[in-house]
Amino acid sequence: MDPSQQFTADYEQTCAYFHVLHEVRFKLLALLPIVSGSAVILMPSGTSVERQLALASIGLIVTIGLTIYDQRNSMIYDRLFRRARMLELQMGFDPLPGDMAGGTFWSRPGRREIAGIPIIWHDLGLALVYSTSLGAWVFLAADALLRSPWVWLFALLATFLFFVCLLALARANDTVNKPLDAAIKQAATKAARV
Repeated sequence: MDPSQQFTADYEQTCAYFHVLHEVRFKLLALLPIVSGSAVILMPSGTSVERQLALASIGLIVTIGLTIYDQRNSMIYDRLFRRARMLELQMGFDPLPGDMAGGTFWSRPGRREIAGIPIIWHDLGLALVYSTSLGAWVFLAADALLRSPWVWLFALLATFLFFVCLLALARANDTVNKPLDAAIKQAATKAARV
């Protein structure tokens, strides 16, 4: 197999794997908040403490498990993105005006920021959805245990802390990928000069 066929096969596999992760991620994002919100809204008022606590515990564990799964998928997703960019360089795709190199992954828009703070960013959206889903389960658990009108405050605090943890993980992933990004940009700069 000649190198161009190898690059083409690798690129096709990379794109297919990227697409599968993308589909799984958004199916989970559609389902988890619906289930979490429905549990809070549809919980009958006469439900026993034990049943409510059992449901909340299961929901918490599933939400944490799905979050861990999604964090791992994010790591793979980010690597596939970088691999596809490198393959696009090696395959010599024509760039769009203003792009450093050509191909779908090079033409992908970056994060949108206001005052240096990213506001349109995959990981931010994921953190909001997963932390809010976790907060719903914490609300049910706290309501079962405390039976206080202030349980929403406890759930809000848990949601915020989980959100901050997820953003910290996203930033850590960015830090791990910085050397790769620098190497790929350097390769793109060299390719553009040739």
